[in-house]
Amino acid sequence: MFHAIGGNTPDANDRRTVIAIGAIITAASVAGLLAIIGTVTGGHPRATPATVGQTVADAIPAGTTGRDGTTLLGAADQRCGIPQVGSDAVGQTAHGQYCVVDITVTNTGRYPTVLMIAAQGATDTTGTHRTPDQVASIYAAIGPDRLSTWVRAIPAGATVTGPIVFDLPAGIHLVNVDLHATLGTPGVTVTLPAPQGKQ
Repeated sequence: MFHAIGGNTPDANDRRTVIAIGAIITAASVAGLLAIIGTVTGGHPRATPATVGQTVADAIPAGTTGRDGTTLLGAADQRCGIPQVGSDAVGQTAHGQYCVVDITVTNTGRYPTVLMIAAQGATDTTGTHRTPDQVASIYAAIGPDRLSTWVRAIPAGATVTGPIVFDLPAGIHLVNVDLHATLGTPGVTVTLPAPQGKQ
């Protein structure tokens, strides 16, 4: 999806370079705005009792998708114990550890749609509801394709994948993620298996 088509001609390489640079600039600009918002609000993702999203009984397993309006949403396995996302030049370091979940979004509607990081959530192993680290999610998505998840409009009929990042204390991981097409929708709850490897 959204991959450049063509051979490795100088023009094609130049176009890929411009696209990549543009993606990084766009991500940095959006992340900068989110960083300002984070400073005003205290800079930490909220942790609240798990009362939003569907009930666990309604949850779907990882690797499948559920419908929220005209949007199909799903999630794959989580990766935890990550200290930093992005790069040394453009990135962010976790207060505790990052848990990253790759989500899949399909726009089945007739018009483009934009997914909002702030509309998403998750529940951890302590039963606490977590909101994503918005800046880290943008940095983790840097790239010509993956930025479509959070920054660009998703065209009608298109499917995109990208990361959503949660900053958690050490030794904790997510048990499910609540995905929403937009704020206020019922959403789709996806049950996540325990992460493999470093915690």
